[in-house]
Amino acid sequence: MQYDENFEVCLGKTVMDSDLLGCYDRSDPVFHYTSPNGLLGILRENGPVLWFSQYDSLNDISEGIHIVEVYQRVCKELFAANKIDSDFCHAIYDVKPITKEMFLYNLKEDGTPNNLTDYCKFEEVQKYVCCFSKNQDSLPMWNYYAKGDKYEGYNIGFCFWRTRQWDVQDCYGKGYNFELFTVIYDDNTKREIVQKKIKELYSYYRDADCIETREKILPRIKTTLSYYLKALGLKFKQDCFQHEQEVRAILTVPKGNTKFKVKYRSKAGYIIPYIEIPFPAQIISSITVGPLLNDQSAVENIKQFTRDRHYLLNDNDIQTSKIPIRY
Repeated sequence: MQYDENFEVCLGKTVMDSDLLGCYDRSDPVFHYTSPNGLLGILRENGPVLWFSQYDSLNDISEGIHIVEVYQRVCKELFAANKIDSDFCHAIYDVKPITKEMFLYNLKEDGTPNNLTDYCKFEEVQKYVCCFSKNQDSLPMWNYYAKGDKYEGYNIGFCFWRTRQWDVQDCYGKGYNFELFTVIYDDNTKREIVQKKIKELYSYYRDADCIETREKILPRIKTTLSYYLKALGLKFKQDCFQHEQEVRAILTVPKGNTKFKVKYRSKAGYIIPYIEIPFPAQIISSITVGPLLNDQSAVENIKQFTRDRHYLLNDNDIQTSKIPIRY
């Protein structure tokens, strides 16, 4: 009995750990690099609006796939090092991220469900992502995101902590999920995270008292690993992107959702689905002018623009890049 209880706790902890890993629950702002036209489109009169792009249409073609590469490499390494046996490795090797997620619906004002059958729904999902950086003044980011024949553009500071209980961020019981996570790039860190969890689950499989018990718990281990990979899928990126120091906001909705309107735009010949998400004006914490637009007139024009659109920024919140480049 104690064994079963410990195993259940381990499975639940695995899912919980993966959901919380990298959670960006802090007051430090993050920064969205954009072109001049992008800034004008984001900072609207009634508050900022961000575009959340469908995850499999982002620039990194390994989005959502890289986690499987890491996982399978770790499985091979653990088997080669005799940390897991052949049967277990073969059984879990082809596990893929689950494509469903739990959504909460239909809550009363006191937070209790109106109808228990409608309270939780396990549904196929689609994920939309908006990207930020922890670095307020990064030359590679200026170059990559601020398009043009110069290092020109802006970045906008967002403090999600200020508005964490408002609007789209207040998602409990509303049939969608909103999360903010720090991306993990380091290969050793990714390997250690996945390795630790596989070894932990293998210990229960290895210590089972008979073959029948192993066969009974193995499907549950595979299901748990499927949840685990799903949760890590958009948190792992290849280390060649580590200069981004990315924090990403992830909006998860049921497929066929009617709450958020999906729009389409074109980029480099691709049609990209996206969702426009409005935020309160209070979320804006700063604006930084790019390296080659750092004359006083650019700063003054931004100050005038934000005042006209009712963004409550102090003069010190609007600054220029400190990167010392001429062209």
